[in-house]
Amino acid sequence: MTSRPVARLQSWFHLRSLSPHPRRHVHSLLHAYPGLRLTSARRSAARNRAVGGVPNSLHLSGRAADLAGPSLQMLAALGAARSRGAVEAVHEGDHVHVAW
Repeated sequence: MTSRPVARLQSWFHLRSLSPHPRRHVHSLLHAYPGLRLTSARRSAARNRAVGGVPNSLHLSGRAADLAGPSLQMLAALGAARSRGAVEAVHEGDHVHVAW
């Protein structure tokens, strides 16, 4: 299991990799649902292929993020993302994928 300070640093790194508009939304979701952690954001094409991402993934342009955490918080964040105009908001089982 990842230690709390390491997880916080990884989350900060992922957050900084997002484009400004989605960064504001994701930051807001993380603040509103403190049990969530940001597990993926901007990806290189190689990383995207390695994790099974689709070729036109919004992760490639820094417009998508994956959030993981307690189920109820993931569901709440999914609804909040949709209400904030997310162009993609999908429950993937162990995480939610959101994009603007």
